[in-house]
Amino acid sequence: MPTLIQKVLKGDDPIIVWGSGNQTRSFVHGKDSALALKLITEHYATADPVNVGHDRETTIRELIERILKATGRSPKVVFDIIKPEGAKRKSADVTKLRDVTHGFTPQITLNEGLEGMIQYLKDTFFDG
Repeated sequence: MPTLIQKVLKGDDPIIVWGSGNQTRSFVHGKDSALALKLITEHYATADPVNVGHDRETTIRELIERILKATGRSPKVVFDIIKPEGAKRKSADVTKLRDVTHGFTPQITLNEGLEGMIQYLKDTFFDG
């Protein structure tokens, strides 16, 4: 995600995205991850693994579209299917997470997270 945002912010045109764009990922904001870990330790202090994640999957194609919308930029996007795209799907089964935390679900939306990351990258690397 940060690499795609940086490509957009630095003005790459076209934006080259590795793979077909159809691969899915499950994105969780760091603050939601931290809260989930806190709740797990409070309610399930057991030496037993618990997946921390989100049940909402997003395609990389949708992710780049959201990045472009959030930045107000419109470069051409090229999906390079010669490049590896990794696993077709990366997500976590969050059933146990919900059970042991009494229903925890991440609250920070993908768009909110993107906006925060875009602003951070602009402020840190692109002089606002």
